[in-house]
Amino acid sequence: MQLELTERQLAFLYPAHIVVDADLRVRGIGPALQRPDGGIETGAFLPALFRWSGAQDAADLADRATACLPLILRRIDGDQVLQGAVIALPDGFLLAMNLMFAGEIDGGGSLADFAPDDNAAVWQMTMRMQHAFLSEYREQALTLAKEQERSASMLEQVFKASGNIGHDLNNHLSVASLNAELIAAHEGPDAAGNVGNTRLARRIIAACTQASIIARSLLSFGQMATEDSVALPVDTVIESRRDFLTAACSGDTSFKVDLGAPGVVIDLIRPGLINAIVNLVINARDATGPGGEICLSTRAVTKENPAAPGTSGEFLEVKVSDKGSGMTPEVLERAFEPFYSTKNRGSGLGLSSVREFAQTMRGEVTATSAPGQGTCITITIPCRHEAAR
Repeated sequence: MQLELTERQLAFLYPAHIVVDADLRVRGIGPALQRPDGGIETGAFLPALFRWSGAQDAADLADRATACLPLILRRIDGDQVLQGAVIALPDGFLLAMNLMFAGEIDGGGSLADFAPDDNAAVWQMTMRMQHAFLSEYREQALTLAKEQERSASMLEQVFKASGNIGHDLNNHLSVASLNAELIAAHEGPDAAGNVGNTRLARRIIAACTQASIIARSLLSFGQMATEDSVALPVDTVIESRRDFLTAACSGDTSFKVDLGAPGVVIDLIRPGLINAIVNLVINARDATGPGGEICLSTRAVTKENPAAPGTSGEFLEVKVSDKGSGMTPEVLERAFEPFYSTKNRGSGLGLSSVREFAQTMRGEVTATSAPGQGTCITITIPCRHEAAR
């Protein structure tokens, strides 16, 4: 057996103990042997101090520890006698001894002989051991709590910084995009019929659109949106943004819209529906590549409430599907993790902000995907018909 005790606990249990290393050099002694008549010093060679029956080497002590055989040490230069047992340590031995003198030896002795028969002594020893263990656990708990507090503080700072950066960046991008829209609207062809400035303006708008995705994701991740509730007719809003969503797909990607929830509204707790859809469209475009197909659809369904299992209700499903490269099970499992991205220039916040928006709306977002078979992302949000207002 191996014993893991502090020096204080060891001294209480075995006042006359001796700890030796594998070479039988004394490494530690109990308080009962530290008195002037003890005469044992650390570093001393155990066989030079005591005789015992056996080979008087490390192999003999190892055999006694394994077989739980008693050990009797007789002082070479005096009448001091130690009787007890041997306990193996990783790098030596603990001699759990009892201090006696010549004539007191009964020839036996084991670890059981050291159990005090005084109830008060047993209670005191038990309480001391429990106090030592509880003190150690308390220190470990305090250390863990401090680490968790630091982690929470750092995460809160990340949220705040993300929100601030996203807010400021989106404001600047809005200005740049608006001015580019004005250039594209008012710049006509030159004398030769060229529309170069318009083409450049459209490129600026496209770049601002992509950069705005990141800015809005940061803003959403920073939880800086308003908490006011607004009734939003989803199909009407998506239809009004059709050109914007088509532009986000780029000209060589087929973009189909299937709006199947007329008259359905959602109580918008925070803005982010269009931002979530744009995030999904951009991801689908990147996964599909040139000549691909993306489909955006809406429909109202009656299903079990994901926030309250066992109950059902009316929900709006917004789906964005593609026939692109798809995701492996490993990537799909981590797709909604913050800062996780398989793109070289991905921020890893797009799908994370989509999930955060859905959860804020007391809904959920799910994904199905397989390599080579495309991906379908579904946002499910509680809804109602406009006539029920």
